[in-house]
Amino acid sequence: MTTPETILSELIRCKTVFCEQGKPFPKDEFTKLHEVIAQRFPLVHSVLEREVTDGFTLIYRWKGGEGKPVLFMAHQDVVPASESGWKYPPFSGKIADGFVWGRGAFDMKCQLVAILQAAEVLIAQGFTPNRDVYLCFTHNEEAPDETGAKAAAKLLEEKGIRFAFAIDEGGYAFYGREFGMKKDGIFISLCEKGYADIEIEALDAGGHASTPNKDTALVRVCRAIAAIERNPPKPYKNPATTQLLSATKRSIPRCKGCGLVRRMSSNPATDALIRSTIAPTMIIASNAPNVLPSEVKANLNVRLLPGQTPEAVLAYCERTAKRTGVNMRLVKANNATKISRTSGYDYEKIKRALESALPNHLPVPGIMTGATDSRYFSGICDDIYRISPFACAKEVRDAMHGVNERISIKSLYEGISFFKTLIESF
Repeated sequence: MTTPETILSELIRCKTVFCEQGKPFPKDEFTKLHEVIAQRFPLVHSVLEREVTDGFTLIYRWKGGEGKPVLFMAHQDVVPASESGWKYPPFSGKIADGFVWGRGAFDMKCQLVAILQAAEVLIAQGFTPNRDVYLCFTHNEEAPDETGAKAAAKLLEEKGIRFAFAIDEGGYAFYGREFGMKKDGIFISLCEKGYADIEIEALDAGGHASTPNKDTALVRVCRAIAAIERNPPKPYKNPATTQLLSATKRSIPRCKGCGLVRRMSSNPATDALIRSTIAPTMIIASNAPNVLPSEVKANLNVRLLPGQTPEAVLAYCERTAKRTGVNMRLVKANNATKISRTSGYDYEKIKRALESALPNHLPVPGIMTGATDSRYFSGICDDIYRISPFACAKEVRDAMHGVNERISIKSLYEGISFFKTLIESF
């Protein structure tokens, strides 16, 4: 019997690993995945128009009424996985213990299946949406250069299409107790944080490690990193954080000056929602254990809240570490995406669909700390919401890109229910 979980299992067995540098692109695996999608969702492929761009990115158009079109997104590719440490092999698609296991089970072939299954069921019921519904499944979201998303956005823009809203991954379910809430929640992420890499550099004469000088280049870089670590940017108020805090406070019993910001600051996952974060990620120094480095470089990875620029954070880091004798510069930077609205017809429909599919979770406006393909569509969408409508995210999110990635079968059906309810509501 073909069920959503067995279809997801089949898709996991397609090893659509993004093209790693120096390795050939796995064309056969993506072709196989496309064949499975076509076989398992025959009504979608008989009713919807299908187009392929950039080789393997899929775009579907479900013709509807005169309403402004909407866009649902997912990506086909996954990150690599070694066999070590997995309960079941990472590309087995094993169905066991109430879960579907394997690389891509949660990130994010589950969402791809949920969207397609919702459309398949609705078509079987004779449903026609009152607006065009587009589906876009990119093929290299995990790669350094997301050419599929760029090509799809450009193609749709050239067709003159503008969407009322788009939904992509993100906005995960979370434990309400982390916030002091009376029930668990699920984020509707309104924006994505910006990104910057800051290079720290220190120069020195170098020499033999048996006769070291004080304040070597490596010591100065480490002191700069330590100073920034001790003095992170303060929480920053903007429309997204304001709505997040307000919605959360309303769900906390007797919350009057309840120290929510302080509570969130104590947890790395929630702290990242209310401030720009700075994380040291790389350092390059000597090439031998007994040689003092003449040049040391380190990288700070920055995730920026809306309203804060890369240049402002660079200036903050320079002020914080000004007595350490290092130089800093921006290597790569982009601002946060625009903040989507939390009012109006469509947002209320999204919120109600979430409440229907996950009745034990409170929808809360949030901020996406990572990046998605949806940012390339900002020029052709009025609003973009990042939502992963799966309650099991609370338990399995840490396994994304790690060992034992999985999704519960129950949550897979929650996702199908969300997209079906939302499309039906148009």
